[in-house]
Amino acid sequence: MHREGKPIIVMTRFPYESSWGGEESHTLTLAQYFSRRGYELVFFGSCEVLLEKFKAMGFQTRRVWGGRMIVTPWELVKSFLLFPLIRWNMRRHFRSLLKERDISALYCLSLNEKLFLTPLAIAHRIPVTWVEHQEIRNWLLRNPWRRLFRRLSSQVRIIPISQKNKKLLLEKILVRESSIVDILHGIDLKALQSGEEQKEKGLILASNRFIPKKGLMDF
Repeated sequence: MHREGKPIIVMTRFPYESSWGGEESHTLTLAQYFSRRGYELVFFGSCEVLLEKFKAMGFQTRRVWGGRMIVTPWELVKSFLLFPLIRWNMRRHFRSLLKERDISALYCLSLNEKLFLTPLAIAHRIPVTWVEHQEIRNWLLRNPWRRLFRRLSSQVRIIPISQKNKKLLLEKILVRESSIVDILHGIDLKALQSGEEQKEKGLILASNRFIPKKGLMDF
């Protein structure tokens, strides 16, 4: 049961396929940060990688089937065919968690839980944060579920990974700017330009793929 006075953050992920990458690493780093700040962390989802990592680090986990992330034509078809079953299963597990624990916040990574769990969390007055780690392309821009995404977006906080993602959310999905929380990513050119002139050449190391969503193209 929930220990009185200790807030709980539920982190969710229902990926297309489980793998280890920047998104998973960032999620674990964030979980450790909040744990040090006195929060209790619970992972809720189907991602095998995060289920294993969270459990190994001593965090609570709950394995839940919720379909694969809706990013391919076949998964899109299945999402419509299995919508009642997926929503029922995800919500029954989440309701069970709500009975066991006093949840303070919900942190969503994948599209599935954003669509299916956000309404239930809002109904229980739980603050919801969506993280848009994936570069926004046709998987969302041409996704029939984008209308539900847009409707729910006005009731959550959205953290895009780059200014490009933010622009697409605003212009293509029509998300309200008030729903988006800016977090600087990559290289801040203004900060570099405002610094004192260096006589010696500086060296910048970046362990990233040089693609727009990493925020490095300006550099």
